[in-house]
This record gives sequence, structure tokens and C-alpha cells, in this order.
Amino acid sequence: MITDTIVIPIDSNELLLKVQNEAREDKGHHIFNPTHAIMRNGEIIGAFSVWSPTCHCWMHTDRMSSKSFKMAYQGMDTLMRQQKTPEYLINMHRSSPFYDILDKRMDQYTNDAEEDWVLFWNKV
Repeated sequence: MITDTIVIPIDSNELLLKVQNEAREDKGHHIFNPTHAIMRNGEIIGAFSVWSPTCHCWMHTDRMSSKSFKMAYQGMDTLMRQQKTPEYLINMHRSSPFYDILDKRMDQYTNDAEEDWVLFWNKV
């Protein structure tokens, strides 16, 4: 098996509630309108929302690894392209352990605010 990390659509209220509860239990995180769960070995390790050209994400503080993040990112990018949204934004906290991964792969959507949040822009 290439990876043990998979991205699956949230296709039931039960899975939606599980994702929301996992995020809340992980230090009070929140995911806006999650559409896809990130799973590893049957455990929820994150989620994506791909409803708009802005992808919101939550990554479990303890369970998400760099390898899993890279695989999940590739899955999310494929989903965005499949829904004909190849140019999109994704937010990331500068203090996130995955910040450097996005910083190497995407441009930053620049603004004049000195905030901890950065919007990365997947340009086509």
C-alpha cells in the first residue's frame, strides 16, 4: 500500500457529527462545512471543506503527520480540480507544523495584515 491515509466524502450525518466532534475534542478546533474526512487506519485525522474556491481545513494536533498531510493535500487538490476549481485558496496558521509544506508548494495571497493566518493561493 502506498499510503494509509485516505480522503473520503462525508456522506452521512453520522460521519459529519464524528468529524465535528473530533475537531472540537482536539483543543476546541472547528471545521467549516466539512465535505471530506481524512482517515488513517480507521481514525479521523482531519477534514476538508471544498464548497467554495476557499478550502478550509482542520488537522488533528496529535494524529496528523507530515506524510499524511502531504497525501491529504494531494487528495484535496484532486477534489478541487475535479469540481473545476483548480485555482483556490487554503488557509494555514503560521505556527502549524504543515505551514512549510504549503509555503513550498503554493504562493501566498498577500495582504497588509500581520496576522498569524496566511492564505495560500493555488495558481493555475
